[in-house]
Amino acid sequence: MMADDSKEISSNPLIQPPARIGARRIAQFTKVGLRHLVSFLCTSIPDKMTRYTFAKNGAHQMRLAFQELGPSFIKLAQVISSSPGTFPPLLVEEFAHCQDDVPPEPWEQVAKTLEEELLDLRGHFRWIDWTPIAAASIAQVYPATLADGTEVVLKVQRTGLDQTLRQDLAIMLTGAHLLVRLVPSTSAVNPVGVIEDFADNLVQELDFAAEASHMERLRGILKGWPIRIPQVYNNLSTAKVLCMERLYGIKISDTTALLKAGIYLPNLVDTIVGSLIYSALNYGFFHGDGHPGNMLVLPSGELGLLDFGIVGQLNDEDRITVSELLAALIDRRFDQVALAVVKLSQATNVDIAAAVADLNQLTAKYLSGPIDQIPVARLLADAIRSANRQGVILPKDLVLLFKQILYLDGLGRRLNPNFDVFADGARFKQYLAPGTV
Repeated sequence: MMADDSKEISSNPLIQPPARIGARRIAQFTKVGLRHLVSFLCTSIPDKMTRYTFAKNGAHQMRLAFQELGPSFIKLAQVISSSPGTFPPLLVEEFAHCQDDVPPEPWEQVAKTLEEELLDLRGHFRWIDWTPIAAASIAQVYPATLADGTEVVLKVQRTGLDQTLRQDLAIMLTGAHLLVRLVPSTSAVNPVGVIEDFADNLVQELDFAAEASHMERLRGILKGWPIRIPQVYNNLSTAKVLCMERLYGIKISDTTALLKAGIYLPNLVDTIVGSLIYSALNYGFFHGDGHPGNMLVLPSGELGLLDFGIVGQLNDEDRITVSELLAALIDRRFDQVALAVVKLSQATNVDIAAAVADLNQLTAKYLSGPIDQIPVARLLADAIRSANRQGVILPKDLVLLFKQILYLDGLGRRLNPNFDVFADGARFKQYLAPGTV
């Protein structure tokens, strides 16, 4: 659960002042919503299907509607899919299939944006391929060659995004407030706070100059690791265009190709997970969007990291407390998990005794089985969900870190079936904040 700042006036330019929602967008929203609602009703016959199938069908139609509504809703679906401790499991599972894959803009429009941002294209580039190698909701990526023959890629922001995002966020915030009023129990997951945090992440993703800065900072932190972060050409980058080194490699999800290339997968998994823990808990800064689409294995064997639009930052106190929490999970000291989770809370009106008792009851349930067979990643997700019910509010960057740990634990298992970030955690303890017991 994230901090509830909904009573304060946000300084986020995407939501303040509130956007006036255009008639065309309202009509599109209504049309898409009604079509998928009718489809849901027509395919859902309660007396012929279980409650589970009924709910699954609803989640499916919602996912299709989100994809059709475009960038803002696709991004929101991705937030939901990566929040197993916050949203219903069926929704998380269904939204994991939401593809951030949209038709590219006409090349003439992209060329216009580049001309406006970089001015002399002919002087800077020998060649630009106007067929994008990636076309997502926020930006498109084009291969190019600099005047000196260096291969690069150009990440170009879509035109008119600000207005579209502002209108959609106004719709989302209205819906979030309405949901809390109609279904008070939903306040436990703070839907208004979720949308406001989502808007903050969008502002971060829209600033490519900030992304370039993130890349430089993380490159310094991970110096000495077998990790490659593309070099940025700052003289050819702006807030809307990012020019960077082109990396070639094997997708992290292509295990057959990785094995054929002689990559030792257990070491690769250790690099992925270890670098996240090291950067987050030693420097308070980490890549917040580590999924297979943003990772490559280069011919050198190095891990190539891409897309630094979303990063997380932790203060010193939280770095130490998270280190203590992870150490407790690794060492199976589950009695200390509850206190650590509550200690990370931002809330001032939480019944600490009730929250700790609830979390202790949860850990006791897991301890009823053999300790070496406890699914610790699931325990962490359940602990966050239990804390939410008690009103424990975690800062958004902590939520982001826990999402990444849980997601990379799952990715590690796909690459190496014997992997368990917590069962194998002894070797990761070296990356916790110095002084962690």
